[in-house]
Amino acid sequence: MVLALRGRDAGSRLTRCVTCSWRMDHGLEGLRVARLSQPRFFRTSALSLYPAAAAVGAAAAAAASTPLLMQDRAVSSTPVHDKRLVAAVLGATGAVGQELVRHMIERDQWSRIIVLNRRHVEYESEKVEEHIIDMSDSSDNGKTQMQCEGILMNVDALFNTMGVGAASKVSEESLRNVDVSVPSAVFRGAKAAGVRHASILSAVGADKELDPDAGLSLFGMLPKTTAGGHLYNHCKGMVEHNVHMCGFASVSSFRPAALIGTPHTPGVIAMLSPVLDAVVPIKYKSSHIRSVALAMVKDAEISLGKGEGVNSELSVFEGHRLHALY
Repeated sequence: MVLALRGRDAGSRLTRCVTCSWRMDHGLEGLRVARLSQPRFFRTSALSLYPAAAAVGAAAAAAASTPLLMQDRAVSSTPVHDKRLVAAVLGATGAVGQELVRHMIERDQWSRIIVLNRRHVEYESEKVEEHIIDMSDSSDNGKTQMQCEGILMNVDALFNTMGVGAASKVSEESLRNVDVSVPSAVFRGAKAAGVRHASILSAVGADKELDPDAGLSLFGMLPKTTAGGHLYNHCKGMVEHNVHMCGFASVSSFRPAALIGTPHTPGVIAMLSPVLDAVVPIKYKSSHIRSVALAMVKDAEISLGKGEGVNSELSVFEGHRLHALY
């Protein structure tokens, strides 16, 4: 089935969108829609429909219920963009950060990936552009913020996957600095630079209102900084709040429980995860780092395709909403 459209593309170039992929050759006005996924509005100067168009519309409606990560078929699931996207990643050397970079290298929607590192790392892809940033001064208008403001000009989306890793092995000061202060400064710089979309890797139970001094400690035997503890979840909630208050066009926070594929998740948890996932509430089911990273990338592509304007709500992916993406 072919839906034929008539229209003129001033750029005469290959364009992809969520509803279709088309090619307009220079000097020709014929426009063919060969494949459709989710329905999407698009413009054309004149429209001619063949009889098969009705069946195409029915197929498109059926595709609307497909989970986000399953829409990546032969046709791109991203909306129309005037140009390919530019990303920046804070925490690109971590397990999820590495997967984020890998996904964007492989996807045509992204032309450049800026990695904000504390130390030099070799990258093979020509898409990757590394910047070593000073994380020693994360105060308002401090070195970190001002440096990132200069680096992140013309960037569309900033992803934060930075964290202390083994939280139980660090001090409270280190946890607050790495998980809250530094990312907050980088996002302030990103907002000043004109970045539109912010994406945060958080954790299940993140809540800035939690009392960081409360929670189970087993008479002091459990470190205060333990992942999942009140201090840890308070810090995750605080960075969400700080980023949201920057006023980006869109902000998404991903709150997985146990992450499979990272060296910081105990091997026994990874081994037992299929059994545990069958009995625990969905909020506490495990997620693989590849799935979380791809969900963050696709969410950014969709958010950036919605155009300008500020979404006043923090978009949180946790529990049912998070696992529906997989």
